[in-house]
Amino acid sequence: MPAPDLTVNPERYADPAASRHHAPGAYAQVLPGLHTWMLDWDFEPGAVDAGREVLRAALAETDGAAQVWVREPTGEHDAIAASVGLRAGRDLYELRVPLPLGEPAPPLEWQPFRPGLDEDAWLEVNNRAFSWHPEQGGWSWDQITE
Repeated sequence: MPAPDLTVNPERYADPAASRHHAPGAYAQVLPGLHTWMLDWDFEPGAVDAGREVLRAALAETDGAAQVWVREPTGEHDAIAASVGLRAGRDLYELRVPLPLGEPAPPLEWQPFRPGLDEDAWLEVNNRAFSWHPEQGGWSWDQITE
């Protein structure tokens, strides 16, 4: 059960296999990724100690490289992360546009993914496009058939 006073919805990005940690005003979830451990972490303003507690608990479950995702991080997030030996790796930006669009989008030719036919081509394009990406690159048939 997530912390009841946390405005971030920890279930939004939750994987059923994730191990979850929570304290009043804070949560973290952790699960092994393809190349690194993946942690999702946040805490409410004023819940710094709880934020530190759940981050440490989640990190204690890892046994290798870890990526910690924080949506809308603050200086407090950065300070806690640095205090446990983490460093900033990259920022994630979301591009958004209000809907409906003012003008209709131009026509786009496409076809749906065809299971049994498109996997090899998809893997080739995906791995070439995301060779640098820690979660999306380096995929194999195992990830497609999960």
